[in-house]
Amino acid sequence: MQKKRGAGRPRLPRKPRQATSAVTEITEGENNLDPLYCLCRQVSYGDMILCENKKCNEWYHFPCVQLRQKPKGKWYCPHCRGDRCDVINPDLIE
Repeated sequence: MQKKRGAGRPRLPRKPRQATSAVTEITEGENNLDPLYCLCRQVSYGDMILCENKKCNEWYHFPCVQLRQKPKGKWYCPHCRGDRCDVINPDLIE
């Protein structure tokens, strides 16, 4: 005759499993209060430039818009220039 598995040993109560979360909170910026700028939607850092279009009011990081130094004269962001850098989007003209 075979013994039943675990026969003769008292059963210990199982510990309840602790809930674990597979969700990782993603934070943007340093503390979620910093505004996001530019095409990259990152916080302010380094040299930045403001689009001259009064309807735009957006700041851009120099590297994101291929600038190494402040341009002479007015500067318009890629959105306001339209598809080509020498054409201003008519919907955003001041």
